[in-house]
Amino acid sequence: MEGKTGKRRFYSRELKAEVVAACVAPGALVSAVARSRGLSANMIRRWIAEEREANTAVASPKSTPPTPAVAQFVPVQIEAAATDLGLPVIRVEVQRGPTKIDIAWPTTAAGECSAWLREWLK
Repeated sequence: MEGKTGKRRFYSRELKAEVVAACVAPGALVSAVARSRGLSANMIRRWIAEEREANTAVASPKSTPPTPAVAQFVPVQIEAAATDLGLPVIRVEVQRGPTKIDIAWPTTAAGECSAWLREWLK
């Protein structure tokens, strides 16, 4: 069994940019890109976060305070809920930060629910 040599690998900015671009492409999976290039998915996720951080720092100078997000009401047309009709439902509760949503999806439309969740979780 051999010990570690203690040497760290260094990757060029060009390689990092290429890998990050491949990961943020529509339908791309970080784990698949990592496997195809022999890299760690966690390392690539760190590169993506660093890239986003760098883009945010460039887009908004530090001298300008960030503009707070303004909550807006978005009207939604709601049909009769499946629970009101006594039908079985798929219930999904999601929380991102302070925002929490509760969705009741009819089991008769499980395929659409699956597609929506898949797209939303990207």
